[in-house]
Amino acid sequence: HLAEMGARAGQSAQQVRKAFERNSQMPAVRWDVRKAKALAWLVDSVQLVDAETGASISRDDLEVSTTAEGEE
Repeated sequence: HLAEMGARAGQSAQQVRKAFERNSQMPAVRWDVRKAKALAWLVDSVQLVDAETGASISRDDLEVSTTAEGEE
């Protein structure tokens, strides 16, 4: 996580870590990482169900195209 943040900021993971430690923000960073992992697990683990019919819904059916209409 720190390496990703550093890459975006043009810094090393160690530099980012030191900055967070200097500002006593490492507990908040750890919380954010845990929360992101929990959310990813939840999204991957839940079964999607149609509220009206109770039928399972495939995640593939929910994918949204990221290309603009008319572009391919």
